[in-house]
Amino acid sequence: AKLSFIGEEMDTFDNEVNIILDFQHLKSEEVLLLPENSKVAENVFLSLNDEVEWAKWTNSSAKSSLPPDFYCDTKKMMMEVMRVDDHEQIGKKGVVVNPTRVRETELMRELKEKGVLSAFPNVTPIVLANTNLPTEQDHSYKMYMASFTRIIGKHLKKISDYKKNHPYYKTIFFVFDESSAYFESLNMPSKIQEGSICEGKPHLWFLDENFIKPIITSEVDYVVWYAPYKYCKTLTVGGQRNVDLPRAVVIDRKNFNIETIRYCTDKMISAEI
Repeated sequence: AKLSFIGEEMDTFDNEVNIILDFQHLKSEEVLLLPENSKVAENVFLSLNDEVEWAKWTNSSAKSSLPPDFYCDTKKMMMEVMRVDDHEQIGKKGVVVNPTRVRETELMRELKEKGVLSAFPNVTPIVLANTNLPTEQDHSYKMYMASFTRIIGKHLKKISDYKKNHPYYKTIFFVFDESSAYFESLNMPSKIQEGSICEGKPHLWFLDENFIKPIITSEVDYVVWYAPYKYCKTLTVGGQRNVDLPRAVVIDRKNFNIETIRYCTDKMISAEI
């Protein structure tokens, strides 16, 4: 296991390096390239997933460093890392709040105060917090879409600054997506609860017009979309089975020529209760 320093007010994935180290556990068969025959997208994946290739990157994520978070002189690439999820809410006075992140920070602080972190110095802790909020208040497709739109939009506005700091470098957006899986229901149940069965089609977030349009109309060159927590089961004649969803998608933006999907926002349901 690998450990990076965790500050008093941080959870593990507040450190961008820890996100990449987690990403390096992926196998190539868990990754979808868009387009599928893009050698460039494959090279982008390997440059981050392979430890030897990753060693060529320079970490510039410190507050005192010029953005973006990482750059690689040998490959003439630069990368900004960002986190999105489906828990973000707009609180009082228009302030964005995230109860799950707040609870994760609290739990991490408790582990530190009780000496658990110092007792296991070679382990990187990952906290999955439970807010005990009802599902519709804890996470939703609308919260997910709002979080993605806000975070991506904020970083898209900074691309010109990134290019000033690293002229002629290709730009990568690394999106760490901590949302659950969703599906578009065909028959909305009157009450959603654990064990409920509902007809529908899985949400392919990487083809969702609401999510992908801001990307394919932007100046970003590549997007690495890491979504490790999307799990969904389907009922078949032989019983339940997992829906085969990629854990990461690498998008070659300039060569993206795949038809997008328009989902009905009001029919989207989380597969996680």
